[in-house]
Amino acid sequence: SFAGPMQTWEFDGAAWALRTTPVAPPQLVATAIAFDSVRGRTVIFGGGISPGNATWEWNGIAWQQRFPAVSPPVRTAGAMAFDSARARCVLFGGHVTSGFTTIPFNDTWEWDGTNWQQRAPTNSPSPRSGHRLAFDTARQVTVMFGATQVATSETWEYDGVTWTQRAGSPPPPRRFP
Repeated sequence: SFAGPMQTWEFDGAAWALRTTPVAPPQLVATAIAFDSVRGRTVIFGGGISPGNATWEWNGIAWQQRFPAVSPPVRTAGAMAFDSARARCVLFGGHVTSGFTTIPFNDTWEWDGTNWQQRAPTNSPSPRSGHRLAFDTARQVTVMFGATQVATSETWEYDGVTWTQRAGSPPPPRRFP
């Protein structure tokens, strides 16, 4: 059961500690999460349980729900990473479930700490959820790998303008990497 607020735990390198706050997100499943190192906030989006398109931020002391003018559609199992070169959280994909049908997305969104903006890259990966994103600071690109719909070994990179599929010798195909 997913009743009650979400619990917030922090790890200091030696032990875990439960942090209680007066306001917390509802129980969420498969949220997209990233740490905004410029603003010093953990950002979460989505999660499938109402509201599935909410944006929440943790500043190390308290949770705050953000109410941007524009938000991505409701989704579960999207992936997010913080692009420190451009000071943006990059969100890609995820899915929505309608009855017994899962509908994956292949949209790209960016969070600047105030508003979400949908991007329109000239090239994008196929729709997917359950994949992972990480930001490569040396090359200043967001890297994506994996998916849940079909095990894949595709690797994609986003430079803030477009997605590019990378060739090479990837690891074996993965679901839920």
